[in-house]
Amino acid sequence: MQVAKIFWRVAPMVSALGMVLSSSAFSQANKDSLKSECGAGQRLNVETPAGFCLVVVAEGFKFPRSITALADGRILVADMGGWTPGRGAVWILDTVQAAKTQLLEKVDRPSHIAVGPDGYVYFGTPGDIRRFKISAQRASPTAPKSKSVASDPEIVIKDLPTTGRHPLTVFEFDGNGGLFVNVGSESDNCEADAKKSQCYEAEAGGRGVIRYYPRDKATGAYRSFEVFGRGLRNSMAMVWDGDRLFAAENSRDDIEKADPRLNGDLLPPDEINIVVGGKHYGWPYCYSDRKNSPEFPDYQCTATAQPFTELPAHSAPLGMVLYKGAMFPGHYQGKLLVALHGYRATGHRIIAVDPDGGAVIGDVVRQWTKQSAGKQGAPVGMAVAPDGALLIADDKNKRVLRLSYSGPRVASSSGASQGSPLRVVAPVFVNAQNPQIPTGDISPKSIACPPIPARPTAGQKVQTMIFDRICFGCHGQVEDSRNMSGIGQAGRLALFPCDYQKNLNLLTSSGPDESRWITPGSERGPLMDRIHAKRTGLPVMPPTGELSPELRELMNEWVKSLKR
Repeated sequence: MQVAKIFWRVAPMVSALGMVLSSSAFSQANKDSLKSECGAGQRLNVETPAGFCLVVVAEGFKFPRSITALADGRILVADMGGWTPGRGAVWILDTVQAAKTQLLEKVDRPSHIAVGPDGYVYFGTPGDIRRFKISAQRASPTAPKSKSVASDPEIVIKDLPTTGRHPLTVFEFDGNGGLFVNVGSESDNCEADAKKSQCYEAEAGGRGVIRYYPRDKATGAYRSFEVFGRGLRNSMAMVWDGDRLFAAENSRDDIEKADPRLNGDLLPPDEINIVVGGKHYGWPYCYSDRKNSPEFPDYQCTATAQPFTELPAHSAPLGMVLYKGAMFPGHYQGKLLVALHGYRATGHRIIAVDPDGGAVIGDVVRQWTKQSAGKQGAPVGMAVAPDGALLIADDKNKRVLRLSYSGPRVASSSGASQGSPLRVVAPVFVNAQNPQIPTGDISPKSIACPPIPARPTAGQKVQTMIFDRICFGCHGQVEDSRNMSGIGQAGRLALFPCDYQKNLNLLTSSGPDESRWITPGSERGPLMDRIHAKRTGLPVMPPTGELSPELRELMNEWVKSLKR
């Protein structure tokens, strides 16, 4: 049984074994932070507005994806456990007793959790939405899997699509207890039907939509769904404000594959949409402000709805809340706080958006990079705690975080508002002619790779999207005296920056235990087994969280293309 690591508390710290943790259980960073205005917990070295601080509440999860706060201050966490089915869990954190209790285990990739209007706890898995009743009884610190806290889950919505790229389930309640449910696309951009008049999966296939399930007031059961909004590739964060449904859409990848004239690092923008029943929001036929996708040049995009707000491409908005807490300064009241999960320069931050005009007001957390914070941030689900603090799930770093404010609530002597969101600064790229590797990526900013070809091979894409951006931070090697702090050669694997051919030769000629890292044409081998977590006892690569299904699919495509 895993000892809970809960750092922020309102009572003496106790582990899940019931033992009081001594100061020796903390790192030096933890000890130093005890003296700060943030209270207990490791304070992260990120940039926030004046008066804010971000601390670690709990860690030791596998892949925490969603979070919600109960009225009594307890915190529920949906831990996907990674992308492999059946390894997830639901946890409850009790900051009074500093207990971390597992309520459910062996859950299939729970990706969203929320308390419904009926008081039940709802969570989404690929294929269904379930609920359970939670007791007001506090979990015992000595009972890490207390069955008295939660009832057995029951399925309330079933038969959700599970195939393809986007099987995860995200939902939002309306004022009547009805459920909006995201049904993500099966493909990236319906490549199978390119140049046809219609995309099968978006029409008859019913993908890339938001469904609405009305709730029967008499029985509490959910009736058959209707398609509420169409043309929404993958809306992984939704907020109902009492009158409007806001949905944050993760837009397509690889637009440059379909049209080499388009820059796939800058296009298309991710979006926030106000979804109105019966409207079509463009996917896969259109992108951005009703521009035709290269695959569907003849579609009437002018008939589709405009996005409410455009966000930077690949920023990956995966969490969103409407802030109504009492802690943050007044200019945050009623604003949308959006978690940008992306690993590129436009991601790993939290922004504030005006829900009326759609303008991005500013950054709330940024500079959340490996160089500054030790680990690059990956915020996903968020929730507002009863005291008004913002709780954040960080999946890749296996943590739950707390953003709090302790500054003044009045204007300064200069008239400036206290705690105002930081002015948005556009990402600065390493090389204006090569936007493939922006600063803030895991790759050191001193690396400036030459532009990839207009029609890159699978291997060239693996080099740019995986080796340079994800792997190099731990497995990079430096051929000259440039200062690349943080670069290491973990596991005796030392990759070359920007050089696909050298890395191909390295991976196919050497490896651990006298075997090659990869075997051309085979999805098995030391590297692929770690990426797919196929063998027990082997560490998963990358250690911050398994690759997304899209990147794993790219790795498969690459090794299959290699000649034996």
